[in-house]
Amino acid sequence: MSGRQTDPRLRLQAVRFLARREYAFGELCRRLEQAGAPPDQARAVVEELCERGLQSDRRFLESRLRQRLEQGRGPLAMKAELVELGLEEAMVEAGIEKLCGDWVGQARKLCRNHFGELRCEARQEAFLYRRGFSEEQVMLALQEGEDQAAIR
Repeated sequence: MSGRQTDPRLRLQAVRFLARREYAFGELCRRLEQAGAPPDQARAVVEELCERGLQSDRRFLESRLRQRLEQGRGPLAMKAELVELGLEEAMVEAGIEKLCGDWVGQARKLCRNHFGELRCEARQEAFLYRRGFSEEQVMLALQEGEDQAAIR
């Protein structure tokens, strides 16, 4: 652990934030700064919490990815959000790949749930792009939907 003493009140505030939900390292630093902590003290407190295992970017990543998958978000939207929050791109990509190997199936399921049997491809395309699916995933999801409709 670092030899530097951190402010106990600031540490308590950080633990209270973490009690509600997981935070990324940079996000928790910003949150403490918004609460009035000087940037160097906020960083020192978060580093101490990391060393103690109370803050973990990996736990935050896994939690946020599951949450976004349940909300119907695609891999591009997830990656953009998490990289913007300061997580390493390689860690984010690995987490996304581990989370769901069948993004085309996810896109198809999302369209089916949202549109039912409605076949308005342009609306479905736009919907999936807004959700953060890649062009290839969107085209494959809609193509497979057409193939299945032709079989019926």
